[in-house]
Amino acid sequence: MSFMRDIKSQMSEVQSSIEFMSQKYDELLIRFNDMEEEQKSDKKKIALLESKIEFLDRASRSGSIELINVPQKNGETKSDLLHVLKKTGDVLKVSIENSEVKNIHRISTSNPSNKPIIAEFATVLKKEEVLSAVKIFNKNHKDDKLNTMHLHIEGPKKAIYVSESLTFKNKKIYAMARETSKALNYKYCWISHGTVYLRKQDGAPALRIIDESDLLKIKQ
Repeated sequence: MSFMRDIKSQMSEVQSSIEFMSQKYDELLIRFNDMEEEQKSDKKKIALLESKIEFLDRASRSGSIELINVPQKNGETKSDLLHVLKKTGDVLKVSIENSEVKNIHRISTSNPSNKPIIAEFATVLKKEEVLSAVKIFNKNHKDDKLNTMHLHIEGPKKAIYVSESLTFKNKKIYAMARETSKALNYKYCWISHGTVYLRKQDGAPALRIIDESDLLKIKQ
């Protein structure tokens, strides 16, 4: 009888241990699930914050353009940059008054010898007027598109590119979209009002590219 009592006692202890471990497991599982939910919530908050920052960044650039490949002078001033901008306007047959330019400066890049010029206009309409004039000029001068010679800048002839001022995210998406357009033989890849678009051919619908997932859909 004593042996049986010992067996029952041991079984009871084992059962208690199992119940204890099961309870601890359930507690850990609940904590793990709670942590997963918190992580999901944090990711949503971060995504929302990134979206708001991107929106504000794009809004701040709504009236800005970039001039790329303009050689930098020693001791260059804002007046020098404004002169380049106004000279560009003269070539494009677009009058640019001082009062129409809110700010102008160069930005740092990985290539210190080729810092883009950022020109912020007082209105989006002025920005659109300049960008439209660039397209028309380059279309009418396919063999001599906008370059340093037009602006009477000394040194070797270099192409000058004028485009919308893009956020870091949009620059990345635009670069990826250009690669995709080449790989899939899309005829057009462009930006309008800070948004990237692709078009397969003339007459085909324009595809708006917001993020990488849109490019993945096209590749499928």
